[in-house]
Amino acid sequence: MTTTPTNEYLVHRPGAVSAFFVYKAFFFAAVAWGAFVVLAARDDRVTAWLVLAAASAVTFSLVGLALWIRHTGQLNSAARHEQIMKTLVDLSWQSFTGDLTDRETSPDRPTRDMARERSVARDLDGDTSVIQLEESRQRHRR
Repeated sequence: MTTTPTNEYLVHRPGAVSAFFVYKAFFFAAVAWGAFVVLAARDDRVTAWLVLAAASAVTFSLVGLALWIRHTGQLNSAARHEQIMKTLVDLSWQSFTGDLTDRETSPDRPTRDMARERSVARDLDGDTSVIQLEESRQRHRR
């Protein structure tokens, strides 16, 4: 019996289930707003159905908005977490291997070469304790 290895470093991203509930809430809000408009245009009196349609429209709109804000926040949080974990792996790789391995031929090399980035940062502003991000390096080059 063979099992596929799981990757414990996979980042949780809110997916189709969360998006489904967001779209479902906005769909119900659209239906409720449509019913409210139809009932309001058809009759000049305020009826119980009109009040129910208005309350449903507002409720579903607010629920959809709250779910959408939560879903977007989770996506942004997952992206930040993934970037932090990648940087952490790169830093730990560099601290454990040092200059003992040949970085050009090693198949296990990290995603970024920290020694090269430190030398670029040293050339730019003399501060070797700061790892420059891509956009920071591009600003210094101008």
